[in-house]
Amino acid sequence: MTQSLPIIDADGHLIEPRGMWKKYIDEAYREEAPLVVRQNENIELFIVAGKPVSPYPVSSLGCAGMSDVRDWDDNHPGGGDPKERLKVMDAEGVDQVVLYPTLGLFIGGVQDAKLAAAIARAYNDWVTDFCSEAPDRLFAAAMLPMQDMDLAAAEAKRVGARKCFRAAFIRPNPYAGRSLNTRAYDVVWKACVDNNWAVSIHEGVAGNMPTVGTDRFGDNLFYTHIIAHSLEMQLAVLALIGGGVMERFPTLRFAFLEAGGGWIVPWLDRMDNHYEGIFGQFVPWMKEKPSFYFERQCYISFDPGERTVASTAKLIGADRVIWGTDFPHPDTTYPGFIAELKESLTEFDSADQKKILSTNAATLYGL
Repeated sequence: MTQSLPIIDADGHLIEPRGMWKKYIDEAYREEAPLVVRQNENIELFIVAGKPVSPYPVSSLGCAGMSDVRDWDDNHPGGGDPKERLKVMDAEGVDQVVLYPTLGLFIGGVQDAKLAAAIARAYNDWVTDFCSEAPDRLFAAAMLPMQDMDLAAAEAKRVGARKCFRAAFIRPNPYAGRSLNTRAYDVVWKACVDNNWAVSIHEGVAGNMPTVGTDRFGDNLFYTHIIAHSLEMQLAVLALIGGGVMERFPTLRFAFLEAGGGWIVPWLDRMDNHYEGIFGQFVPWMKEKPSFYFERQCYISFDPGERTVASTAKLIGADRVIWGTDFPHPDTTYPGFIAELKESLTEFDSADQKKILSTNAATLYGL
């Protein structure tokens, strides 16, 4: 490690190699395996079972620090090659990372649950091999086929003993019409508790799952990216706390990722005010006010340069704050994300800086 406490990136990303899915997926599903397919000179789409799972082009989703990337294979090599990822981490000063997919974030819209389960197995097996390059530095969140809760719980059990997995990632959007507060999810929450995993809520703008606000703004990515990552995350906080999930599973840790962080203070205030007022009667399963559950079980991620991190931490506690690079996605600051992060933490004393840089993520992920 580069210092007494490791600097931990709580939300890095992978760029799944073009041929990975067919290589790792069960033979019975090989013809339906995910593909990146060129539609014309300027557009590549992500295809599953012969159909696009998103209307948005994917060619440059891993272009951090690069310009004019028009081919999936030309994205930053640190997205899909563990040796190259470690070089980036060494150069930037990151000791450990918990990794999330890129294309894998779109799988929630696949309708065939058995195909989704095969895709999840393929991804989890590939990322296990990826992390084996440096098992004390590279970690991951597991993909679960949330289209079918029993299949999701079975996949959590299958890979639960693998050291690399420290969480399950779940989209905030409804899967198969089910919101996160639905009791059907309980079998998955229990599987995560059994594995000592965190649950990471992570949006991915795909256009193939119900997303708040898209009825007004269509598929214009300027609007949908702003809306999906922040507003869907607010709905996830409401569903998981207000729906009694944290009351039923008091040891389950939750992370809310890549949606900014400053919104959490007014959102918790609004939830508390409703709970303590006349609306509390409608959630009799809640034994405590919403902010209690957040302070007990939740972490919220900030981007390195967010201006509200200090004011937010003063109100929710610095021990609830984590950070993520989003590398190698286009909206990361690269090179220089650690320098930007440290600049944004200058208002914190050394003890709180250590929490945000290191120990909060270590607690969340059991590192």
